[in-house]
Amino acid sequence: METAFIFPAFVPEYLGNEPELLSNYTDIFPKRLLEAAEIIDSGLVDFDIETNNFASDELRSQLISYIFSCSLSDILIQQGQPPKLGAGYSMGLYAALYSSGSIAFESGLHIISQAYHQMKTAIGDGAYGMGSIIGLTHQEIKDLLPDHSLEIVNHNGRVSYLISGKKESLHHLLKDAQAEGALSATPLYVSLPYHHHMLKTAAESLERVLNEQYSIQTPNYPLVSCIDGRILEHKTDIIKEMVRNIDHPINWQHCFQQMLDMGHTHFIECGAGKTLYNICRFYPGNFKVYPLNRLHKLLLTKD
Repeated sequence: METAFIFPAFVPEYLGNEPELLSNYTDIFPKRLLEAAEIIDSGLVDFDIETNNFASDELRSQLISYIFSCSLSDILIQQGQPPKLGAGYSMGLYAALYSSGSIAFESGLHIISQAYHQMKTAIGDGAYGMGSIIGLTHQEIKDLLPDHSLEIVNHNGRVSYLISGKKESLHHLLKDAQAEGALSATPLYVSLPYHHHMLKTAAESLERVLNEQYSIQTPNYPLVSCIDGRILEHKTDIIKEMVRNIDHPINWQHCFQQMLDMGHTHFIECGAGKTLYNICRFYPGNFKVYPLNRLHKLLLTKD
């Protein structure tokens, strides 16, 4: 059985019992949370999935997602379930790199924080955001774009896309998409235009930081680019992917299809929630995606 790890970015909605599910295997999550608090942000120790999950704090939300993903990846490998392949969805790339041994846990925390602040600097004082449109084709959405400040930055499926850019223009687009017959057209609760070309200066800054401050290793297993489906096997590939992940659109459907074409049929969503499980449900093919609350079905047993 060829198993691949897939890593989500943000967690728009928690299952609600993620820490409890992880504790069935080990206490690594609270240990990682404490470690991250000591390294990058002392406030992370206040995380509580029900009362204080940082849903409105963009950077902390990314850091918590990373910690969940790294913790689950460690558990799976300790349980004798190592992957043959991996892929990170958007900012899930950093957890994929940690899991593959390409970066240290501490490095991932710092890179996430630096990338976030560089993106904030790149956009200045403007109001930006992202939105999700389901039910319209790429061309139908493109025809509705009110101006060039908006870009289609994520292809999740044939009629499932994310759009990034100026908040005011995004508001008009989502309203028009609903009028055009979209099944849903909703804003995402983010303040940055992720994967938009206007973040080019942030990408360039990150490239300098990566080359000057971090030790990037060749991954222990291949990763698939969520930008163009390339196989990432070398250090230079990894650095290029991290840089492009800032200001290039992604195509998750193509990335996932690449993994299917390579013979992988079992995918573990290494993270909280079940975002990727929900996205992949609508893809054709004979495969299974296991989010955290279904891992017991993949022969994981408590010690």
